[in-house]
This record gives sequence, structure tokens and C-alpha cells, in this order.
Amino acid sequence: MILNFVVENFMSIKEAQQISFQVTKKDKLNDSVRAYNSQFCNTIMAVLGNNASGKTNALKALSFLLWFVKHSYHYNDSLTSMVVPHALSRDKVSKFELEFEKNGVEYVYKLHLTNEYVEYESLGTKRSPRSTCLYEIQRQGDGLHLTKWNTKMGKLNASDKDRFLKMPRPCAFFSFLLGTGYIDASFPQLKPLYSYDTNVGPIGKGTEDHFQIVLRESASLKNDEKQRNKIERFLSECDLGFFGFSFQKGVIEKSPNEKQEIDILSIKHIADKRAFILSLIQESNGTQKLIRLLDRVFKILDRGGILVFDEIEDALHPVFVCKIINMFKSMEVNPNNAQLLFTTHSPLLLEECTKTQIYLVEKNQQLVSELFRLDEVEGVRNCDNFCAKYLAGTYGGVPKGRWL
Repeated sequence: MILNFVVENFMSIKEAQQISFQVTKKDKLNDSVRAYNSQFCNTIMAVLGNNASGKTNALKALSFLLWFVKHSYHYNDSLTSMVVPHALSRDKVSKFELEFEKNGVEYVYKLHLTNEYVEYESLGTKRSPRSTCLYEIQRQGDGLHLTKWNTKMGKLNASDKDRFLKMPRPCAFFSFLLGTGYIDASFPQLKPLYSYDTNVGPIGKGTEDHFQIVLRESASLKNDEKQRNKIERFLSECDLGFFGFSFQKGVIEKSPNEKQEIDILSIKHIADKRAFILSLIQESNGTQKLIRLLDRVFKILDRGGILVFDEIEDALHPVFVCKIINMFKSMEVNPNNAQLLFTTHSPLLLEECTKTQIYLVEKNQQLVSELFRLDEVEGVRNCDNFCAKYLAGTYGGVPKGRWL
């Protein structure tokens, strides 16, 4: 599980800001809080704030870090659009820190970089009474140096080490170790550092048109009966006139001179005792997005990790979103401690959270984003009507000015 995430000098975030999933024993009010080593961690976290407050930037920072840790070794393009420091701190590096837990052991990963180079990177444990550094990379004088390497990580080939240190582009050493096989199934304890899914990209929330959703879900669910059954069960319980999936032959035009036949995901409906089938492209925008989201949700619930999702209620009824949030709370549905971090403009969703599961984001007079958890606000109680009080401006994180 991810315990804490800290970001500094990234987009609208200038000073170090933290999203912490950790709570105390008294905050364990339901199964949305999981125990480890006599400590406790949330599986859900909501982020709210005014437009342009920096909500998406907070999620973008975590999404970027998880992507960089896993994929940067195989990425050859510029990071210019991804690593953007605050406009008033362009001469300083961006900093990220991620604490996570696996099998009762806490780890901490640190990364300092620009869009041109990595300045510092390290991975270690926080095991009491002393911590252990597994590796450390630092930029010194003439270039990057591997200053620490723990034999617990295995034997590092000298030529591989030299190849990494001479790479002309920014790359996470963790990604290099992952891509070259030094980190594999023999290190399951490090999986929380790279097991994730997100709809947040370099420029914000990713957008998929109807056609892209249909192609993705048709390919994803065609040969995955188990996943189809889970989504079918959810949709059937939601009374959408849904009576199961099927696949119909269709043709897509890949280019003016090339066509390809594919199996298109379709939905069976029954009305007046008569059945008919509509392809997913004919279904509503909300149905398409719900199926796409459920596919991602069930995959994260199956394998563990974190789902980072911007504007989770987009085109969806709050009842559906509440059911999804509650799946992450359930020990039965979520035995692998998967986590959900999401932004929303729907205060109704706050009623699914406790005060330790809500972050608010505001921009100060210097146009710098600041995050605070609701339990940091004096006088807040879990029996409060979070929705009503948020809309009334009691907690902050709302647009300025009077209601129209």
C-alpha cells in the first residue's frame, strides 16, 4: 500500500505538499482502513477544490512518478511536457518522495530531477530500529554516480552499471533495473512502487473518444470471461436494462487502403419480452465510460496497487461512483489492499469518506497550490454533513464570491 506521497516544485505546487494515507487506530471506522504492523492506512482518498486550484496537478505528480519509475527506461522522447516546475522556481529541481508498505516492511523512494537529467534517486527500507539503503544515485561533478548498492538487490553487472550511468536521457534507475531483469518476480515486495493505473497524463485528464473506448474494451474483454462476468454482475445490479455482453463482427478502417475485421463488444437488452443487441458504440456516453472505468477498477482490485483517477464522476451518476468507492472499502472485494485516489467536483461523494479520507486544495495569493487533509481542520467530526458544510464554504476549497 502507498502510505505517503510528497511532491515539491511541480506545476502549481511550489512548496512540498503531502498526500498521506496513514491514519491512527481510532480512525479505523470501517474496512476502508487496513492494518499493518500495528499501523493503519486508508484505501480511498478524495481530493476536492476549486477549478484551477491544483487538484489534477497533485494527481499528475503521483501519476508521473509511478510512470517514470516503471517506463522511463523504454521511453526515448523528451520529458519537457511532463516535468514542469512552478513558474517561480524554474531554476530548481522537482522532488518526489513515495513511502509504501509490503508484507509489513516500509520502503521509501526518492527522486529529484529536471526534464533533462536525474539529480538524485534512492530506494531504502524504514525498518525499525534502523533503515537500509538499497541503492542511491547522485549527480556529482562530471555526471551521475551510483554511490550505494546493497547486495540484497543481487549482483550488479559492471557493464550494465556503466551503461546506465552514461544514458543521455533522464531515466529512473529503478526502471532500468526493472527493464533489464534485475528486479522481477523475486522482488514482489517492490510491486507497490509500479502497480498502478491512471487516467491522468502529461497535460491532465486523459480523454478517450467513443471509438477508442469501444476498441479498448472490445479487445480487453474479448478473451477475459472472468472480467466480463464481474462487469456484467455490476451492471445487472444497476438496472440499466442490461442482460449480458456479446460480440458482433465489425470492420474498422485503419487507413484508406486497409480495413480490419474485429469483434465489437455489444450489450443485450430486453423490452416488451423482445431482445435486441446494441454495439457499445451505440450505447450512451455514460454506459461507455462506466464499462471502461469498471474494467480498470476490477483489474486493480485483482492485482493490488493504486488507481489514480481525475474527475471520477465524469458522465456517471453518483450512485454508480459510490458503489465503486465502496468496493475499495470491502475486505471481500478488495482483499489485496488496492487503493483509490480520485478528484471530484461532486460533494455528495464526501459522504462515502471519513475526515481522514478527504483532501482539499486551494491556491494562495502567490498562486501556489496547498493541500490539507480535512482532519487537520479544527472542530471537524466524522458525524458532520461534509457535503453541506463543504458547499457552505466551512472548510475552504471552494470558489470565492457569493452564490449567484
